[in-house]
Amino acid sequence: ESGTPTVTCSDVKGGYTGKGNINSDPLFVNASAGDFRLTSGSPCIDVGRDSAPSIPGADFEGEPRIFDGNLDGYSIVDMGADEFVPSEVWVDDDFNASATGWGVDHFNKIQDGIDSVYSLTVHVAEGTYYENIVLKDGVELLGAGSADTIIDGMQNGSVVTAIGLGNTTVLDGFTVTNGSGTYDASWGLCGGGMFNNNESSPVITGCVFRDNAANGGGGMWNNNNSSPYITRCTFWDNSADIGGGISDCYSSSIITDCVFWNNSASMSAGGLLSMMSDTVITNCTFWNNSASADGAIANVDAFPIITNCIFWNDSPHEITNYNTAAPVITYCDVQGGYSGAGNMNIFPGFSNAGAGDFHLNA
Repeated sequence: ESGTPTVTCSDVKGGYTGKGNINSDPLFVNASAGDFRLTSGSPCIDVGRDSAPSIPGADFEGEPRIFDGNLDGYSIVDMGADEFVPSEVWVDDDFNASATGWGVDHFNKIQDGIDSVYSLTVHVAEGTYYENIVLKDGVELLGAGSADTIIDGMQNGSVVTAIGLGNTTVLDGFTVTNGSGTYDASWGLCGGGMFNNNESSPVITGCVFRDNAANGGGGMWNNNNSSPYITRCTFWDNSADIGGGISDCYSSSIITDCVFWNNSASMSAGGLLSMMSDTVITNCTFWNNSASADGAIANVDAFPIITNCIFWNDSPHEITNYNTAAPVITYCDVQGGYSGAGNMNIFPGFSNAGAGDFHLNA
């Protein structure tokens, strides 16, 4: 018994009669090496038939099977084993519609770049980006360095928001500034610079949080079992009612190699508030933070571990503990002294702390 096959919405070299069929180079990444992923601009993107029999929910790499690969606002299945999902895109505030790959893997807004990828990397060129962004799980957002890559929140909420994200989410190499926080029914506006909530654990590296303000956590707010890893960051000139630099509430942030200076709070904790939290702070410097109470750090029913840190010139006090708080503070230089193994009370000898140079003099 013979019959004629029904072939539709397929790419056939030499052509084949059928609705939606094409005869075009599919533009594989590297077919000779067995890499049959589609590249940006492939004619096979978003031209398949969504009603095909037994269409799977994911492609051969496990990525979503129906995705808006050409970003025209309509999600249509691709032809072939691979569903094109950009894994690496570039953002530059100088890009426009004339840029190669515009609207596919080249954008001039950071959020457009984040929204276009399923996972992996968004590269952001130097420039000032006036927007408020929401991070996506598993996406690395890589700036060109905090001195040159600035996200300005325009006093229009938290500059960066991370909700329920895992530790493969990365924010690296930005200045985060001019944020005003996200509303929380219990605390008011929180997280002027960054708002981490609902078990969010991004990695934050090489960033500067400056000139942000909120009721809680001027620079950053971590809440509801969040545990961001924060390293090589500077919190500078942020302000809040509580926790001028960072507020860690019911969370367990890990903070290493960071500087907190000139942050302020109208009530408590100019530098950092740890409330009902297990904050870990290692090799950090706190200088010239101020509040009505608790200049550098306030611990409220918290159990932080603080090691190899410097606390100096914060007012009215360096470290204050409330209620059941029981921090473990060791091998730190604390102005006025603090009980703990290896702690001391000796001027640290900064090169020029007033100008933000916290190098130690020999």
